Amino acid sequence: MGSGITRHNSRARHGRARQCARGFTLIELIVAVVILSILATLAVPSFQLMIARNRITSHANLLLQAVTLTRSEAIRRNRLATLCPIALNPGSTIDPASPPACVTGGTWGGVAADGKLYGLMVFLDADGDGTLEAADDFVRADFPYGQGSIVTGSGSLAQRVTFSARGISGNNGSWLIKPKNIDDGVNIKTLTLGPTGRPRVS
Repeated sequence: MGSGITRHNSRARHGRARQCARGFTLIELIVAVVILSILATLAVPSFQLMIARNRITSHANLLLQAVTLTRSEAIRRNRLATLCPIALNPGSTIDPASPPACVTGGTWGGVAADGKLYGLMVFLDADGDGTLEAADDFVRADFPYGQGSIVTGSGSLAQRVTFSARGISGNNGSWLIKPKNIDDGVNIKTLTLGPTGRPRVS
């Protein structure tokens, strides 16, 4: 009697073990894949938008740092200092002894039509004309934006910004920083430069 009960319990345990060890069926796997695909489709645009927002915030702060550096150099050295956009081929290096010229057109960041990358250059501007000449001193040049954002200047900031030795600029206006591939009019950062010469990001 006891032996029969033992065999019955053993068969029951083995049956439950087989049920527990059973994997997913093909239909269950297909359903799971479909659900994951739907979730991924919904998540990718939001993820891309989040990356774009983080990028323009970072690039707005990089431009803010460049403007602040230019202003502080003007005050520290008691001279006029200018910040302007430049454009060079990707991978190019900047020779301080022979720096590039400022570019015009109002674009401060992104990729030019000829494939060049826009960057920023700071120099001490002896005559305040916004052109780097023999009498001027090169301070710094960089390409902080890469290809992810478009940066444009408006008003008198379309070409350059020059600070006096007191840190005041006659170039008032704003820069717009927006993602390269998203033009919804919402995901935009604005860097504004007022009469006092103090920049502000909004």
